[in-house]
Amino acid sequence: MRKLASLAVTAGLLVTLSACSTAPSTTFADGCGPSGNAALVTADGPFGADPGTDFPTPIIAPDTDVAVLERGEGDPIRRDGAIDAAISIYDAETGDPLQSQSGELVGVAIRTLVEGTFPFTSAFTCTTEGSRVVTTGSPEQLFGPERLGLAEDQSIVVVSDIQDAYPGRADGADQLVPAGLPAVVLAPNGRPGFTFPTDTPPSDLRIAQLKSGRGETVQEGDSVIVNYSGVVWGQADLFDTTWDDRVPRAVTASDFTQTDDGSGVVPGFAEALIGAKVGSQVIAVIPPEFGYPAGSAPATIGEDATLVFVIDILAVQDPADD
Repeated sequence: MRKLASLAVTAGLLVTLSACSTAPSTTFADGCGPSGNAALVTADGPFGADPGTDFPTPIIAPDTDVAVLERGEGDPIRRDGAIDAAISIYDAETGDPLQSQSGELVGVAIRTLVEGTFPFTSAFTCTTEGSRVVTTGSPEQLFGPERLGLAEDQSIVVVSDIQDAYPGRADGADQLVPAGLPAVVLAPNGRPGFTFPTDTPPSDLRIAQLKSGRGETVQEGDSVIVNYSGVVWGQADLFDTTWDDRVPRAVTASDFTQTDDGSGVVPGFAEALIGAKVGSQVIAVIPPEFGYPAGSAPATIGEDATLVFVIDILAVQDPADD
C-alpha cells in the first residue's frame, strides 16, 4: 500500500475471483426464502470463517436461488451499496470446497459494490449486514462469464457472511465548487468526469468538498474505504480509478513518505482524507510537491504532473476488521 497506484484491490481476494469481468444481470427468486435448492444447505460454523457447510448431494441448480441462514442485526443492504464479505464456494455435486492455487475457496475475503463485479451479490439486497446467505446456481450465473474457470454445466453453492455494509458512493449534501477547480460530472454509476478551467494548473494544494457527509470524521492513520478516480491536470484519460472494477479500496489516511512501513497515500491525498467525514466527496488538486517524491511516480505520471483526485469516502474501518 506504499503508493496509491499499486494498492491491492482487496486483501485475500484470489486471482481466480479478481479476474472476473462484468457479468450480465442475475435474477433471484423474490424474497429471501428458503425456497428451492438453497433451502437444503446448512452452515453452523463460525461467522466469517469456515462456515461448516453441509447439504445433501448432488444439488442440481439450473436456476439461481437464495436463502438466509442467519439474519444480521445491521442495516439493510442497499442495491447501490458496497459490502465486505467472507465467501465459501462448494461443488454442488460432491459437497467439496472448490480448489484454487491458494487452496480451498473457504472464507475468502471479497469487497465489491452490491451491483458490481459479482452477480450473486445482488441477492443480498433482501437482507442485512451481519447475515449469512446461501446462493446456488451455475458459475456463470453467480460469478459471470469467466465462471472461475469451472464447467459451464456445473452447479455450485456459495455461502456468504456479510461482515460490513456501507454506501457505494458519497451520499452527502451537494456543495458549491470553488472557482478555479475542475468541474466534475458524475456518470450514473458514480464515475467522475473532469472538465478543466484552464490548461495551467494552480501551483498550490487545493482541497474542496463536492458533497458534505455527516458520518465519522477521518483521523490520521485510519483505514478508510473509498471509491476514487485520479487524472493528471488537463488530460482526458484517468490514470487510476476504482469505478471500472467496481471494487472500493481500503487506504490508510497517512502520508506514505512519513510512515515507517511506507503505508498510506501521496501527501495531498492524505490531506484530503484527514478531517473529512464519511459520506463526503472530496476533490484534491495536488501539485508535484504534494504528490510522488522524485523517482517514485508511476510510469504514466510525469515528475512535474499536477494530480487531481475525486474521492468518495464510504467508511472508516474498525481496526479489528483490518
